[in-house]
Amino acid sequence: MNCARHPESMAIGFCCSCGRAICANCHRAGSTGKLACSPECEKEIAERDSALRLVLTRTTRSTKGAGISTIVLGALFSCLGIYHLLFDRHAVLIGLGFTIGLVFIVSGIILVGIAKKK
Repeated sequence: MNCARHPESMAIGFCCSCGRAICANCHRAGSTGKLACSPECEKEIAERDSALRLVLTRTTRSTKGAGISTIVLGALFSCLGIYHLLFDRHAVLIGLGFTIGLVFIVSGIILVGIAKKK
């Protein structure tokens, strides 16, 4: 494939913004390190990368918050199971409280772990 601006030159890659073929003479590797064919495309690539970083940061925060909330809810269900174990002796409520509490705590730990990996 040949360059979009220089049809006589072989393309070395494609612009990450507009997708045009780029030769060695007209390529620009900006601050992002990605190929761009013009300053406008370089700016657009930088803006897109910035938006992606923002989305990743917010997703990580919300995942961590959901994990912590789930752990707290699991602890509350476990406390409910302990209450019924000590005072009411309802086997169904004891088992239900501990089971739901354990599931929530494990799920919360997994969510917090996922947030730390990001």
